[in-house]
Amino acid sequence: MPLSRLLPACAGLLLAALPDAARALPADQLYARLAPSVWRVNTFDKQGKPYGQGSAVVIGRETLLTNCHVLLGSYGATVQQDNRSFGIVLQYADPDNDLCQVTAKGLDAPAVEQGDSDRLAVGSRIYALGNPRGLELTLSDGLISALRKDGKGRLAWIQISAPISPGSSGGGVFDENGRLIGISTAGYENAQNLNLARPILLAKGLAERHAAWMARADARKAAKAAASPPLPVSPAARPGLQASGYAEIDDLAKFKRVAAGAGPEAAYKRFLAAPLPRAFAISDDGQTWQTWSLAPQDQGAPREPSERAIKRCEKEYRQHCYLYAIDNTVVYRPPQ
Repeated sequence: MPLSRLLPACAGLLLAALPDAARALPADQLYARLAPSVWRVNTFDKQGKPYGQGSAVVIGRETLLTNCHVLLGSYGATVQQDNRSFGIVLQYADPDNDLCQVTAKGLDAPAVEQGDSDRLAVGSRIYALGNPRGLELTLSDGLISALRKDGKGRLAWIQISAPISPGSSGGGVFDENGRLIGISTAGYENAQNLNLARPILLAKGLAERHAAWMARADARKAAKAAASPPLPVSPAARPGLQASGYAEIDDLAKFKRVAAGAGPEAAYKRFLAAPLPRAFAISDDGQTWQTWSLAPQDQGAPREPSERAIKRCEKEYRQHCYLYAIDNTVVYRPPQ
């Protein structure tokens, strides 16, 4: 083989033989590689108002991993970097391990390389990248302080010394080569650099655990429905379900003419993903309220979602409210 070809080949073999530590990236290079793949999560309440913040890591095309507690209690969410924002939809949920996978249509960010959290060692250097207190793309470093196992001897937590704060949850914990080994999840109050991450190995089997969780939830709903028979939900049997002709149910451009802003838009997207029967109300000054189900938590509230949405909207905002949509039908009529 010519010497000009032999030298690059030998160099490649030598590099492959080096231990991971020898190939560790400088922190600035690691940050430059990973920053495009870690996004801030913004969540919204029923009215589309800001509810909370967290972080998420891109693990595939239009796919991110975060903590379920980041999304808990919210009624809509987006991922954001600088002035770019994308709505997200829950794909898989594993509340027992606090891991949720979401999709963001149109997101073109690169996926990170995933490491093997079964091969971690205490004392290894790691980096945490997230959005603590809403401060986008904050990098911190530290060590793996301990590897905590569950009662069956499986790795359940990676204890790290890298500082994290509220807003870091759902962000990435990476090894020195920039491989994702965990998801920042929790920290102890009144303790110094005593923080925990869920190992990335738990992302395997997420779809199966989601299916099991949904099956348990469906069983609970079925038991509740059996105790309270539902009202009829066919269009002919339910009140107020007459299309106005203003817009199709998923026409966001028409909706934003009525209720402008990121909050109302996120609330309406959440409404579109909600189960039937459902209703969406808007106040005179553009604030929103949505509800669904024929079994309200408040036993004194109307069972019909359209009645409940108007009543709660007017009580919350102390002004006149009107219905925009019921089920899959837009009933709003613009003023003449």
